Amino acid sequence: MVKGTFDIANQGKSAFKVYKVDSESSHLKAKAFPDLAPGKKGTMEVTLDTSGFPKGECLIVLTLTTNSPLRPIMNLFMAGWIE
Repeated sequence: MVKGTFDIANQGKSAFKVYKVDSESSHLKAKAFPDLAPGKKGTMEVTLDTSGFPKGECLIVLTLTTNSPLRPIMNLFMAGWIE
């Protein structure tokens, strides 16, 4: 089991909301991300169950659907090496 975090900052003038979190892998789980007030910072926590993964390089994409007017769809990348 691998745990990771993504730091997020809201530089907008209204609350930042994550409506939906999708992943190409059912092994990746993200904790619910609360609304983020303007000017605030937050952390999105994710876990990846690597059991059954083949050895070698691994890249998982996490797609966020948000209320951001500039980037309503955001891709976060988890990369690593499975031994």
